Amino acid sequence: MVVEIVVVVIVVEIVVVVVVVEIVVVAVAVAVVVVRVIVAVVVVVVVVVSSRSSSGRCSSSSSISSSRGSINSSGGGSRVVGLQYSGGRVVQYGWFTLPN
Repeated sequence: MVVEIVVVVIVVEIVVVVVVVEIVVVAVAVAVVVVRVIVAVVVVVVVVVSSRSSSGRCSSSSSISSSRGSINSSGGGSRVVGLQYSGGRVVQYGWFTLPN
């Protein structure tokens, strides 16, 4: 009788551990899917925002030189992405506002 109770208790403990492990595995899988969805949404939002910010402008290439260096950029309108050179090396990169 005592042996049967011990065996039942051990089997119940094993079943509980297996169920808990399965719950953890499912929770991790759901978390991975949620993270992937969030990353996909962020990428789509960034692409949409960047495409809207550059829409409606004509595409062109510009080069500005001054005593402080030069900016070579591509884009259009007053807001472009480019590189600023000074002394033959890049000193700044990113968005620049060009005169119209």
